[in-house]
Formats: sequence, structure tokens, C-alpha cells
Amino acid sequence: MVDFNSQQPFTTAEKAFDAGTPIDLQRLFGVFWRVRYWLVGLVICSFVSGVYIAKTFVPVTFSATSALVWEPRDKGLDPAEHERRLRTIVETVKIPKNLALTRERQGSAMSLEQLARRLSVTVRPDSSLIHITGQGVSAQEAKSFADEVVHVLIESDTAGYIAELEEEETRLVGLLEIARSEAVKSRALYDEFRGENGIIYLPSDRDQQVEQVRSLGQAAWLARVEARAQGMRAETLTKAKGKLSPSVLLSEHELDAAKQRQADLQAELESLRASLSPDHPRILTLMAQVQQLSESGSSLKPVVDARILGRHPQLDTIEASATTASADRDAAEMRHDTLADLQGQANARLEELNKIEGRAKELYATVSRTEERVVHFEERIALIRDELAAPAMALVVLSEANLPLYPTSSKRRMVAMAVPVVTVVLVCSFILALSNRGLRAHTAREIAYWSRLPVIAYSQWPDAKSEHDTPEYMLMRSVVVGGTTILVPMDASLGPVTQELGHLASADSTRDAQQSRPETFLEVERTSDLALLRKRVRLADRVVIVVRAGGHSVFELRNLCTRLGRNQGMAICVTGVGSHLANFAQQAGDVETYFSAAS
Repeated sequence: MVDFNSQQPFTTAEKAFDAGTPIDLQRLFGVFWRVRYWLVGLVICSFVSGVYIAKTFVPVTFSATSALVWEPRDKGLDPAEHERRLRTIVETVKIPKNLALTRERQGSAMSLEQLARRLSVTVRPDSSLIHITGQGVSAQEAKSFADEVVHVLIESDTAGYIAELEEEETRLVGLLEIARSEAVKSRALYDEFRGENGIIYLPSDRDQQVEQVRSLGQAAWLARVEARAQGMRAETLTKAKGKLSPSVLLSEHELDAAKQRQADLQAELESLRASLSPDHPRILTLMAQVQQLSESGSSLKPVVDARILGRHPQLDTIEASATTASADRDAAEMRHDTLADLQGQANARLEELNKIEGRAKELYATVSRTEERVVHFEERIALIRDELAAPAMALVVLSEANLPLYPTSSKRRMVAMAVPVVTVVLVCSFILALSNRGLRAHTAREIAYWSRLPVIAYSQWPDAKSEHDTPEYMLMRSVVVGGTTILVPMDASLGPVTQELGHLASADSTRDAQQSRPETFLEVERTSDLALLRKRVRLADRVVIVVRAGGHSVFELRNLCTRLGRNQGMAICVTGVGSHLANFAQQAGDVETYFSAAS
């Protein structure tokens, strides 16, 4: 600042060089500060409006989840196949057919893409657990949507399974008819072959024939052994017959008189004892005689009384046995020959059976195979028909969707908060655009930055006049330091202001000047003669350009030095500053260099 009593330039505090700024943030803050109450009211109104819009127009989203478990109908699947089928079930949820059926049942007008976006499916392969989540604008709509999707999925899976079973049944019925015709043909061929070869069932027939050959051989061997035994028996009996005499003592009678007499006396004694007493003389006599005979009779030998001679009795037996043995031998030999012939025939039949065994096995294997195929197809068809009567459910609902109490996602809060924010941003953007319309410079720092010249005076004059408020006090410093100073208006509208400012500065400088060196102030109006103006500017020691705050664009200020043809010894005096900018920096740029430059 300048001390006008001593008229000596000095500064109360040395300041760093301030080249200004493209946009003075203080000015922008001042713009917002002036409309702060409007902004607060706007925020309140926009918040209320945002809440109303969010409640009225912004929908909320409710979610309901159903849990299902997939139990494969085919047990024992490997992990890769299990995962593939589970993934197929999950992808079936959003196929267009199921979505269209769900839309039809719910009576919705949304597209299939919109329905698919409102549906999410998650799966856990380790547990085969499937979660189906449906979204809706209301809790009931979300629940009904999730339940309907689950029902459609189960119906679709069951319908697909039934269609597969019906298709499999149709295929198996056709194969069964073919297998039956093949079985009939093979059975006819086998029966014809059996009739031609006289067999019933070759394995049993062959086993029976082998057993017959074995039994016939064994019987023939036994017959042969029997024939030999009977022959040897007949020979032995014939030899024994030759060794026997024709007559033989048939019987011989021996007589023992003592024993006979003793037996008679004993009989008499016993008869008398029944009628006589034991001490009877007759009894005693008989007892003595019996005792005497028993003592003397043991030493006497019996005497042959008579002998009978006749034909030897064994001759007839031997002759009969020899005849029987000869007959048995002849019969055994005949039986052996017969059994041998039968064994030969049985061996021939066995060889014949062995020859046709390959063909019989082939035909019987064909019959067995075709009949097994018939039985297999019949069993499978029966199982399929049983399954069609009560198809198994692969998807089991663990828990149905519950009615959600709170929305899972909602943009109401975001809209309610975004409306005031967007409103404030738009209003602030509009205020900033309005405050910077035309890209005009308003403060000393902005003008100094764009013009690249120091600002030595910054005043509300001539719009607001008060003591020590005119810029001529700063202009007087140019007089004090000496030299010629030229005031140049920025445009023709500033000509009267520049003339008045020049008169004020000239009067004050003439009254207060203390130096011996004369100072001259020239007032130059802006004319169309740019060459003359540039010449005077170059001849002057200093040039002060008078501008109006907010009256000139940054492009005019940027080209100012180029248009005047001078860079050094030039400064700017800002007039017409609004009251809202009056308290900003009064100077900007390298002011000290401007005043200390040699004249």
C-alpha cells in the first residue's frame, strides 16, 4: 500500500508473487453463499419430492425362494454323469417352454426375457440341492411366481420322463413282436430237428443213452461172469458125481437090552408109586432092580439089530444141481449176447447223438436266446407300465416359498437420496455456468492470470463512490515514481470512465507531487487507429489499461499484449467491481516490478 503523507512507496508486508488463477474459487464460493438459503430450501423440497417419487413411482422387489432336491431315478450314476444331469435340470428351469407356461398360468403380460431376469437358480452339486428364487413387485407375486416355477419344472420333468417311458414302451413292444416271431421260428426249426433225429432234449437224451450203455455193459459183464461161474459149477458137480458109489447104507438099528429093561422097570416103578406106599415091598424090589441094571448096564455095548442099503441120496441132488447149473450157464450166455447187442446199438445211438450235438446245441441256443429276449422284453415292458401307472418323482420339494416380509432390493432409498443430490448438482452446475457465462473475468486474480499483466487497482468506482474507493490513489503511485503513464480504455464504453479517472489522478498528482521531475498523464481514447495507439503505448513509460470487472472475455484479455504490441510496463485498473467482489484481493500479478521499472 502507499503512504500518501510521505508519498514514498513502501509495503507493510512483503508478499509472494501472485500470478492469479483461471477461476477465483472465492468468487464461486461467494456466488453460492449469496444463494445459500435458496439452496437449503431447494434441498428440502427436492428431498420431499424424492421421497414422494420413490414411494409413488419406484417399484420394490420381493424375493421368495423354494428349495428342491434332485434324486436321480437311475441309481449308481458316476459323478460326471450325475453333475451333467443335474446341470441339465437347472438349465431346464429357464427354457422358453416352461417360462411361457408359467406366464400363461400367472396371466402375466411380461416377455420371456423379463421373466427370466426375475428368476434365479442356484445349485449345490455335492448335495443335489436346488434353490429357485422368484422376484416380484409384491410379496404375494414373488411367492406365487416361485411356486409356479417349481410346479412347472416338476410337471415338465415328469412329462419328459413319461414321454421317454412311452417312447421306450413303444420301442420295446416292436422289439417284443420281432423277438416272438424269431422265437417261434427257432422253436419250429428245433422241433423239426428233434423229430428228424428222434430226440426230446439232447443233453438228457445223451445222458440217458450213456447211462443205458453203462448199465447194459455192466449187465453183460455180470451175465458173462454168471455164465462162467455156472459152467464151472456144472463141471465140478459132474466130477463129484463120478466119485460117489451108486449104493450106500441108508440106516442101521442098534439094540441095548439093559437100558431097555431098565426103562421098563422104571416105568413100572413110577406107576406103582402112585398107588403104593414108598416102603411097599414091591416098590423096594423094583428100586433095587433099577439100581442094579443102572450099575451093570454101562459096561455092556449095544448090539446092531438091523441095516438098510439103497441108492446114494446125493447123486440125485448133484445131478439136479449140475443140470440147473448147465441151464443157468446157457441162459447167462444168451443174456450176455443179447446185452452185448443192445450195448452196441446204444453205442451207435450215442455216436449219432454226439454227431448231432453241435447242431442241436446251436438250435437250442438260438431257441433259448430268443425266448430269453422275449422274457426280457416282457419284463421291461411290465416295469415300464408299472412306472407309467405311478411315475417316480425325481424332484422333491424340501420347502415351499415363504411369503417374504421385507423386500430384498429396492431403489426407493436410492431414488429418494438421488433426487436432491441430482437437483443440487444440476442447480449448482447451472449457477456455475451462469456465473462463468461468456468466459468473462471478474476478479483481480482472474484478470491478472488471463492478461498476464499485474492489476494495480481494483475498485467499485464509478458504480459505488465513497472515500478512498477510487483507483486514482493507486494511479498516483505511477506519478510519484515518475515517467509518462497512459490510461487506455479496454473498449469505447469505458472512454468516459477513463477520462474522469485521468482528470482525478492528474489533479491529485499535481497537488501532492513533491519531486522535481515533471509527470505527464495522457488520456488516450480507444480509436480505430490501432497503429497510432500502439505507437503511443510503446513511447510511454507505463501503460494502465482500464477494464470493467466481468465485462471482458478471457480471449480478449489473453490477446491484450499482442494487440498493443508491448509486454513490459503495462498494468490493469479494474473498475465497476460489484459489492459481492469488493473484499477480494485488490492487487494481483507482479505489481512491484511494474512500479519499480526504470522510466
